[in-house]
Amino acid sequence: MNKPRPFNHQPIYIDARRERLEQVEQRARQELGLVPQSAYVPSDLHGVFSAAQKQRRKGRGLLLWSLPMLLGVLLVILASVLLIAFSKQ
Repeated sequence: MNKPRPFNHQPIYIDARRERLEQVEQRARQELGLVPQSAYVPSDLHGVFSAAQKQRRKGRGLLLWSLPMLLGVLLVILASVLLIAFSKQ
């Protein structure tokens, strides 16, 4: 009788959490000296240079822009309400 074909599961989707966990484990092993350090790992450079690019930092300048704009809009609304309230008298 023939043996059945062995199970070979290859994931379709990437599990980013598992990859990060493996990277953390690998770094810990390297720091403890259990595994020699590798010279170059492309995934270590992911996101390193994005801090220098203004278009990549979306949301950081939002508060600086929105606070004066919000105050201006509130002042215009307050002025229009006061103008309407005092003009009827």
